[in-house]
Amino acid sequence: MAKNFAYSQKAYDSMMFRKDEKGQKYITEGGSSTYFMVHDGKIFTPEIDNILPGITRKKVISLCQKARIPIVQRRVFLTETENAQEIFLASTVSKVMPVKAIGEHVYPVDGQITRYLMKLFNQRIEEEIEAKRDVKHV
Repeated sequence: MAKNFAYSQKAYDSMMFRKDEKGQKYITEGGSSTYFMVHDGKIFTPEIDNILPGITRKKVISLCQKARIPIVQRRVFLTETENAQEIFLASTVSKVMPVKAIGEHVYPVDGQITRYLMKLFNQRIEEEIEAKRDVKHV
């Protein structure tokens, strides 16, 4: 339903959120994706708190750790996205994909960290495909 609503608004995906005890909105997940925010060289992503721990999310976190890109899993408040240098989402279908806008706030779609993670993610897919080919030939 969330994805269909996003499409009806000419958007790619939705952004779901909850409110904390102070009424502040924090991001949980997308209709079929996980969100990541880049700020001051660090990546922030919602912690696993009432959301599905996606496989693609796990792979992106692993890639960040291997590449020594600081990644923090915690509540990410909607207001924080206004100061983000980059936002990207990750899902099985989209892989790693830059977010162009959240509401009226526009982000660069060619952000350095997002672009680097897109490259690493695609390399990982190719490695996994090649490993499966090797197993079939044994």
